[in-house]
Amino acid sequence: MSTLTLRGVKKSYSGTQVLHSVDLDVAEGEFVVLVGPSGCGKSTLLRMIAGLEDITEGDVLIDGKVVNAASPKERNIAMVFQNYALYPHMSVRENIGINLKIAGLSKDEVEKRVLDAAKLLNIQPYLDRRPGQLSGGQRQRVAMGRAIVRNPAVFLFDEPLSNLDAKLRVQMRSEIKALQTKTPRTSIYVTHDQTEAMTLADRVVIMNSGRIEQIGSAMEVYSKPTNVFVASFIGSPAMNIFETSITGSSFDLGGTPVSLGTKSVAAQTALIGLRPEHILLDANGPISGEVQFVEPMGAQTQLNVRVGSRDLVVVCAGTAMPVPGEIIRLAVDPELIHVFDAQSSQRI
Repeated sequence: MSTLTLRGVKKSYSGTQVLHSVDLDVAEGEFVVLVGPSGCGKSTLLRMIAGLEDITEGDVLIDGKVVNAASPKERNIAMVFQNYALYPHMSVRENIGINLKIAGLSKDEVEKRVLDAAKLLNIQPYLDRRPGQLSGGQRQRVAMGRAIVRNPAVFLFDEPLSNLDAKLRVQMRSEIKALQTKTPRTSIYVTHDQTEAMTLADRVVIMNSGRIEQIGSAMEVYSKPTNVFVASFIGSPAMNIFETSITGSSFDLGGTPVSLGTKSVAAQTALIGLRPEHILLDANGPISGEVQFVEPMGAQTQLNVRVGSRDLVVVCAGTAMPVPGEIIRLAVDPELIHVFDAQSSQRI
């Protein structure tokens, strides 16, 4: 295992800067996930780490050594791609061992490493099949096996689950998590799926427009988003965010003052963030709203509620089933209210 460090990494295309001075430290054995909307620069950054894209400015260091000028092979990284990148004419055994064979390892050593990886990934029965005879999940395991056998310094994953169906993505997430727990590897994983990021990562790196907005554990970025972008990107359904007036230690919601608890806000207006799952149905709650529509989702029910002139998304237990047009009462724990500056959008 190795450490990975990015210092002031920038990328420009024809004078247009797409990555803006990215700094990141990844410890030995740490699983870091880069997440953000399409076009935010996460895959470009991954390719720069891999040596597949030139670095305009800044440094990439592996184990403290600058590798900007090193080829992908010299960096000793292994990459798992979105499209598997398997050789269709080769067996699973040959696909997993091809890079070891090219590196000149003995036949016995190649076979041993291939068998060890196959056992780890539970693909021993498929070693003599070709990729076309495998399911999507099995092919992704083969691609991971090809990376594992090399014992690289750093593993790079470029949206490896995006081609799988929803059920298989959940299964593969669990398998990747179990594999990382069993044998920790220094890894950078790119995805646009916040669920993958939250469930897999030791730390989440949230990117937007070529910049890092926040770095932290899954619960840190969920509980204390640094700005409105992070608050709205992390969490499903998305956080309710609206501008309103502040009076003392309360804010206005549909004509009702709602307590901010111990929070102190000097501004007269602010952006308030309420997660749908933190707005509670409460017969004695201070907030009154009219149900606009109801979305049953099994274990949970999602409501759209009109409070004054605002529409709020509320998530409640699946057993709760208000009907459109019904007037309901709501309550919010002051400690779970997020407050952001109305001008900078930064957390207060």
